[in-house]
Amino acid sequence: MIMHASDIRFHVVLCSHNGAAFIEAQIASILRQGDGIAVLHIHDFASGDKSRELLDGLKAQVGSRIQLHYHPDAPGAAASFIRALQHTAPVLTEQSLVFLADQDDIWLPEKLSTVKNEIERRRLSPAEPFILFHDVHVVDDTLQMIRPTYYTGNPFCVPRDIDRTRLLMANPAIGHTMLMSPALINLMTVWPDTDRYMMHDWLAMLIASRAGRIEQIPIALSLYRQHENNVLGAYRTRGGIASVSRLLRFTDRMVVQAVGFARAAHDLSIKRAITSSGLEAWCRCGYRPAALALSMGAVMRGPTWQRKAIGLLLLARAVIGPANGKTGQGRS
Repeated sequence: MIMHASDIRFHVVLCSHNGAAFIEAQIASILRQGDGIAVLHIHDFASGDKSRELLDGLKAQVGSRIQLHYHPDAPGAAASFIRALQHTAPVLTEQSLVFLADQDDIWLPEKLSTVKNEIERRRLSPAEPFILFHDVHVVDDTLQMIRPTYYTGNPFCVPRDIDRTRLLMANPAIGHTMLMSPALINLMTVWPDTDRYMMHDWLAMLIASRAGRIEQIPIALSLYRQHENNVLGAYRTRGGIASVSRLLRFTDRMVVQAVGFARAAHDLSIKRAITSSGLEAWCRCGYRPAALALSMGAVMRGPTWQRKAIGLLLLARAVIGPANGKTGQGRS
């Protein structure tokens, strides 16, 4: 079934945690898109600032277009969004699509109309697991331009980096730019061991690349705000020791994630149309084979020296094993 823009019921899932400084502006930018946004589902995770006071006030003004869900814990970005999507999935229909939103970014006025046009032009179907994402303007905390595009080629470039092999090593798509189909969300909500994944958007991209479609709009449709509390910053600078330490943690978690994904995709492929590759066959064998296979891919195909460096670190991981020295079932 091909979806027509006039038939779509758009939902927005926004997760927040201590976002009082920016969340009001973000919500305003979403609601300014017009009646095309049917429901804004806001999940606040244990905010200790004035976020909930602001959200209660906005709810009183806007009414049913905002649905508030307050959680007593703050499990992190990935777990928060997966929990929020699990909560939203039952209310979605065959004519629903879901935007993800962060608490500190800004939607540009033409975002919804542009996305609607692209849905029809690309003949996207809600029954197909798909992601449609877009470019951003990278800005500072006062919304002053840092870079006009996120996809400068270093480190990310599209379509180069939505290759299925590259996606095992890095995710070029920013979560708050994503539109998802119910079919994809349904897969995410039943995916096992989601705590293995560094970010929810990375899991979504991995699933869509094997079970459906990934499409990108090469236009900036939102402002990606950079500030000191970003979970992941676009161009954050770190000292030498901090960079090496972070890279070591990243490579370790990337291998664990790749092993978990390869095994889950293989198990679920019996019942669902999920494809895999030769690289994933190596990943299913455990931590060391996965590290070796990923290192070869990173060194041979890495587009930047940073990506090739990750390959060398992975090669070291293949020799010495994971950071904690364990290769048992829980970490393999």
